[in-house]
Amino acid sequence: MRKILIFLIFLILFSCSTIKTNKNVAIEYFELGNEYYNLAKYDKAVTYFSKSLEYNSNNYDTIINLILSYQKLNKYDNAENIIYKNYKKTISDFSNKLLLLLGNNFYLQGKYNLALKTYEEYLNINKTDSNCLFNIGLSYLKLDEPDNAINYLLKAYDNKNDHIPSIYNIAEYYHSKKDYQKSINFFLLLEKLDSNNSDVFYRLGDLEYLLEEYELSKKHILQAIKLNSKVNSYYILLAKVYSKGYNDRVKTIESLEYAFKNNYTNLSELKTYSEFNLLFEYEEFKKLLKTYNLK
Repeated sequence: MRKILIFLIFLILFSCSTIKTNKNVAIEYFELGNEYYNLAKYDKAVTYFSKSLEYNSNNYDTIINLILSYQKLNKYDNAENIIYKNYKKTISDFSNKLLLLLGNNFYLQGKYNLALKTYEEYLNINKTDSNCLFNIGLSYLKLDEPDNAINYLLKAYDNKNDHIPSIYNIAEYYHSKKDYQKSINFFLLLEKLDSNNSDVFYRLGDLEYLLEEYELSKKHILQAIKLNSKVNSYYILLAKVYSKGYNDRVKTIESLEYAFKNNYTNLSELKTYSEFNLLFEYEEFKKLLKTYNLK
């Protein structure tokens, strides 16, 4: 009897040891998958996340990361199969995430109506999720329904005042409607929230130029150039400001020269701008064009 008892205890201990080992191996594979995911080597990430699930099939983080990896590889059927395999219509954080990922999966395939239906189902449970509200807005934009889109983008912003993607698209919407002052107001929010994004400052400068606020326009364009000196459209806009706003031929030509130094060669584009109509008649500009072999 004593021998049997010892044997049973040994089996129990061995079983616990095996479970512990499996969990450790699953964690190691999971961590390897994350490393490859962060390196954008998504095929390798899929391999290691899949191996991790062989040792621990119930790890929610691994399942979600595997789905994301398949989506990065444009393998949407694989992602969808995993979602449906694990999704249960019960209110839980994991199920909610899977529902949102399913909506994203439809969106990435261009199935925007299915995406909207799925996002709305998710929104019934998570009414103030700014990311989902934003995704609905994007889906309506893809369906060329900007007036429906703006309602959801504004809701996303109202629920999360620092939601940068929503603010950017709201600013774009008002710009498309030629409501330049409203567009500026939202770009000014981005000036604080996304202060290292040169395009934000360029867009502010462009809008202020349209409203003939030349000093503000110049300030924001110069900030854009400070953040990224390799974008020629920044120098073109700065030249337009100096030409129309200040009637400063020297600064206009100087700004264009920076673009030429950046290998800008599109003179036909320059000739379409009324601000530069007379520029091609001036000797100093002709000389500059000759310097850079531009005709």
